[in-house]
Amino acid sequence: MPSTVTDLRAALAALSLDSRGNKDTLKKRLLRASKKSPSPPSQAGLVPETETTATTKRQGRPRRPHDQQFDSFLVFDVEATCERIDEPWGKFAFAYPNEIIEWPVVLLQWQRSTVGSQDDQDDDDDDHDEFEEEDQDSWHLVQVDEFHSFVKPTWANRLSSFCTELTGITQADLETAPTFSGLCDQFHRDFIQRHGLFTPDNRTVWVTDGPWDLRDFVAKTCYLSSTPRPAWLAGEIIDLRLLTSLFFATVKKEKKKARSPSPPSGAPVPTSTAASVGPTTMTENEQDDNVLPPPVPLVVDPTPAPPSGDVSSLAASATTTTDYLPSHLLTAPATLSLPSVLAALSLPAFQGRLHSGLADARNASRILIDLAARGMSLAPNRRVPESGRGRERRWPWMEPGRRAPENRVDLGTVQQRWEEYLRKEKVKEGQIAALAAAAGQ
Repeated sequence: MPSTVTDLRAALAALSLDSRGNKDTLKKRLLRASKKSPSPPSQAGLVPETETTATTKRQGRPRRPHDQQFDSFLVFDVEATCERIDEPWGKFAFAYPNEIIEWPVVLLQWQRSTVGSQDDQDDDDDDHDEFEEEDQDSWHLVQVDEFHSFVKPTWANRLSSFCTELTGITQADLETAPTFSGLCDQFHRDFIQRHGLFTPDNRTVWVTDGPWDLRDFVAKTCYLSSTPRPAWLAGEIIDLRLLTSLFFATVKKEKKKARSPSPPSGAPVPTSTAASVGPTTMTENEQDDNVLPPPVPLVVDPTPAPPSGDVSSLAASATTTTDYLPSHLLTAPATLSLPSVLAALSLPAFQGRLHSGLADARNASRILIDLAARGMSLAPNRRVPESGRGRERRWPWMEPGRRAPENRVDLGTVQQRWEEYLRKEKVKEGQIAALAAAAGQ
């Protein structure tokens, strides 16, 4: 056991644990960590959400760790209509008039763990009040509920074979599904209101695997269905890819700090950990999704569609991890795709079918739960809509000056405008390639 405050804080930082507090608190926190064999966070030993615990929350007991901003997290990953666009034009797929056809949401909330052993109980009794306020180890994110519905598209009401192949969603799945407007009403009534989300007493934030779902797919679907974006689908969100990048950047920084010579006696001791790093907020002009926070040179993989074959095999090909590693032993993933991040965090491989919205949301939830268990502050790092004055993004197939729901969209012109945009872009790309070839001669 380290004997000085400096050594204690360094040892805790190496484990990505909270390094704040006095010497006694730091000792107890490190002792508790040493008693726990490394294993993935689970729901074992957590206090169930009973009527009694819900009542104590209403009476003023904390709902979350004191260094966290939100009580509830809605992990969200939609699937949408799509068409095959052959290479080298695949990059234009993100401009397609997608409509949401699957709406899966996983609700995570904080819960305290029960005392795991008599030794832990004795430690807590020695300094109960301070531990209750300072120690974050007793808080865990757990899954509370799920919501899932298919959504009937308004414009592209017949799924392409490519879309079914990619997502596993069939035309029969959509026949009795609500429209997007009906889905919003149903989700608000049956899920948001039932759980008391987005209230002052239950601060709630959306969590998405990249910006595309809430920023782009919702915006396109709102336009095509002439549905206004609900207030609860706008504002600050957590982009899980940016959060993951920040986590591994912090781990790398702590590793470098641990290898550097010890500061001279009396010098100020840095206490930054993954839990104390602030959010990385994207500005309105930062539209390049391949730009990540330094210093970790990660490659953002927006999970493009494979050219052919059953995409579910991609999930099965991920390596199953058996040993759960502490943060200081982790290595940054090669990409920020869900399977790659799960492997980098030494979590079990992707579970389910890749590009199934519900499976993607569940696996993204596992990543968020693990980052929270490793001491990460779950702070927002994006806003939607993110353009000037909160206006939605627009695409060339949208009619100039026409914005839903103020003016109902003429769906008959969407296909024509999309094909015209694609034709012009292909001509432009061909001209650029010809000029480049001529310059190289």
